[in-house]
Amino acid sequence: MKKLRFNISVVVLSTIALTFSACAEKDAAEENKTDKNNGITTTFFSGNDETASAKTRTSLDYAAEKWFWEAGDKIYVKDRDGNWQVSNAVTAHTENFAFKLPGMYSPTGTMVYYLGKNGTNDQITIPTTQNQTKPNAIDEISNNGECGVAEAVPQWKADGLAFKFKLKHPEAILALQPYTQDNRLKTCKITKIDIISNNDIAGTFTLSSLGLTGAGSKQIQLETKSDASGAFPDGFPLNNTAASLATNGCFIVIKPGTHTLTIRYWVKDAVNNIEGTVTQSYPAFTYAANSYYDMEAPLKIKAYAGNSYYSWDAQQNFWAGYEWNSANPKQPTEDNEGNPTQILTYPYISKQDGTDSRSYNKAAVDAGVDAQTPFFQTLPNVNELCWYTFEGDPHWDSSELWTIMGKLYKGGLWLKKKATIMRDHHITDPNYLKNGAIDDSGNYVDFHDGTKQTPQATAVKPSHDIVPNSFDYFFLPATGYYWGGTGWLYGIGREGRYWQQSITINGSTKYCIPFLFDADYIYFSSALSGDFKDGQRAQPFE
Repeated sequence: MKKLRFNISVVVLSTIALTFSACAEKDAAEENKTDKNNGITTTFFSGNDETASAKTRTSLDYAAEKWFWEAGDKIYVKDRDGNWQVSNAVTAHTENFAFKLPGMYSPTGTMVYYLGKNGTNDQITIPTTQNQTKPNAIDEISNNGECGVAEAVPQWKADGLAFKFKLKHPEAILALQPYTQDNRLKTCKITKIDIISNNDIAGTFTLSSLGLTGAGSKQIQLETKSDASGAFPDGFPLNNTAASLATNGCFIVIKPGTHTLTIRYWVKDAVNNIEGTVTQSYPAFTYAANSYYDMEAPLKIKAYAGNSYYSWDAQQNFWAGYEWNSANPKQPTEDNEGNPTQILTYPYISKQDGTDSRSYNKAAVDAGVDAQTPFFQTLPNVNELCWYTFEGDPHWDSSELWTIMGKLYKGGLWLKKKATIMRDHHITDPNYLKNGAIDDSGNYVDFHDGTKQTPQATAVKPSHDIVPNSFDYFFLPATGYYWGGTGWLYGIGREGRYWQQSITINGSTKYCIPFLFDADYIYFSSALSGDFKDGQRAQPFE
């Protein structure tokens, strides 16, 4: 077992050997040489002489690496005339089974196909919607695209022609093992899991000795519930603090290949009836055929600080001395929440003159210079925000869970990381995005120049599709903002407002263009200048 750096371990599936033989009586075979389908039945035996390293089965006892046939398993073989024949079905969980097929088979060898419960002949479907009704139910992968193929080698024996082959699985299997030490998740149930790749992982494929061929889908969703009569109608538990297959182990069948994976665990709090996602990201990795991958997933809801709201370039946060978790809390923590008595505790408009450490930097605004406080100098500037807005492939996510000020929310924006944008545009200069951006005419300009109008972003609409590769993206929660005129909290869970460090000048008017977004639009334009007095989110991107 090889341990990989992002908590994936891989095991190559034991080569699966199967023995089958033609059990028709010799005289019957001779009698029917010219009429091979006239009552001829060929029996294919799973052998009793298998070794520990060459087991013949189709479902896996994961812990013991022991394989079994399961009820409903069949094999498909082309007879000597080129016609597809299908065997009888396995009747119960067993180590050995005699398959019977009509027809006769070439003594020079033939191909054998196992297609689980989701294929015919040499066509196998790895469904985009897979199901698992209980934890650690690896036997259910036969419903989800598990398959096998082998070239049968003939062997003449005293009682007739026999074949032996080693069955290989052309798919890869992900063994997901979520756990948490986050108390907010321990009462939740896992209701489903999304797997998103940059390459095809599901679809209907042709099975051959070369593997799986054909086009498909880049997404799979695993449903993790039983029906109402089962033990897990609400989903699998998430009360384990370490990986545990028995608690919530999930198995996903995928087409092998090099994939960059985003895995979204859907969790539901039955008490508060809140359902959302916790996302795990995995870099590009080659998932080989005939292998399964242990993927331990420590789930944690991202927590954001409630003291990260600022007026522009202020020395202290908007609610300094009165934060929600302080000895004298006055900070609103819910959408559209405020109190008239708070007017004396936050830097309302009459105090926004530079004399309060929580007020915006009036001197910098009057001088038309960029942010002066060390913290605000870590924020993106106007040029970088142009790149994030227009080249960051924004995706609105209404499901991703996060918490702030002791409350659970969901909703936010995925953007490409700066390194991803640079890679996609073949940019090697580390200061290129900071020093300039592309205007509406396609020119590279510095928008600190007061003669330059920033690009109009009102037409930029975020995609509502699942972000295709979260490893190359970062997430900005929709944390809302505090209005500078009243101190009330608006838009939390619905919109995000983020400061940047740059001052731009348009004529005699000075602007600090904020980064504003919601589910429908991204706003970024000097015509939509932010109020310096507002308590908006201030944090370095990424």
